[in-house]
Amino acid sequence: LHDIIISSKVANGGDPAGFPWMVDGADVSTNAAQLLTDLAELTKEITSQVKRLSDDENEEVATDSDSPNHPYDQAKALWRTEIDMDRIAAGLPCGSESFLLMFARWKKLERDLYNERKKRFDTTQIPDIYDSCKYDLLHNSHLNLNGLHDLFKVSQLLADGVIPNEYGINPKQKLKIGSKIARRLLGKILIDLHNTRREITEVAAESSTRHDPIVVSSTKRKERCYHDSVRNENFEGSSTDEKSVDLDSHKETKYCLDPKYANVLDPERRVRTRLYFTSESHIHSLMNVLRYCYLDESLNGEESLICKNASDHLFKTKELDYMSYIVLRMFENTEVLKFP
Repeated sequence: LHDIIISSKVANGGDPAGFPWMVDGADVSTNAAQLLTDLAELTKEITSQVKRLSDDENEEVATDSDSPNHPYDQAKALWRTEIDMDRIAAGLPCGSESFLLMFARWKKLERDLYNERKKRFDTTQIPDIYDSCKYDLLHNSHLNLNGLHDLFKVSQLLADGVIPNEYGINPKQKLKIGSKIARRLLGKILIDLHNTRREITEVAAESSTRHDPIVVSSTKRKERCYHDSVRNENFEGSSTDEKSVDLDSHKETKYCLDPKYANVLDPERRVRTRLYFTSESHIHSLMNVLRYCYLDESLNGEESLICKNASDHLFKTKELDYMSYIVLRMFENTEVLKFP
């Protein structure tokens, strides 16, 4: 990825039959090398401005050290929002960050981005600069740092190419890396889909045997025998056995929609919702697996799970940050007879 960014070659060239996401380093800007140089210069400008503010803050603290009426001191006993508003009114950084900490944050980014001794850029710092720049635009815009908007535009262009390629620079790498990162999440989703399908099947089976007392009695008898055997096995097992499993600890709390409010007219219809709170890296990995799983050698000849239009839409989606979400829906084909 580093070589693609700093090279003068067109990274996105050779679009294979209208599939731009299939090339190495897809999303990387064609003038990434120049943008990287601009990024380093703009980062230095922001760092120098924050340093001057930090020096002024140190002088003010030294001068007013005996003054009990510092705006921040007055706000310490107030609510957090009032503290932030007082700090903003006083021309201080948002939150509990001082100018000294803010300078240290930007100085580290400047130093890590470009190694003066080796004359080499560290492209892994691009997302961090983008995040830091976006934070200051949102929370410290009152500081009026010159060039911050320009830095945001440059870092955003670079981050849009770097972040997706951190999980592989081509589809096969994305699939391999994504399957490792999101392995447990994918397994959990598949298990939940299977359990939901099984639950619907069991509900349908109970409905079909509801008016057959012999079958119902037999079903309940088997269920009692199963639970009795589970209890006996659990009781007979050694309490000191480290491998023994407490069945109660693995019971799952299930929440079903209230039919009155969910507009569910069929009493046999079950609507379940599962929420998975995860990280940006897992969202990227999950999407990469869904997009490129057909490239696995064991699935030779299989078609993609995602159509070309959807893949193109995902390719144009540049950011999967806070509050990004994926919705996976499973439908039941009611036209298929479950019990012939």
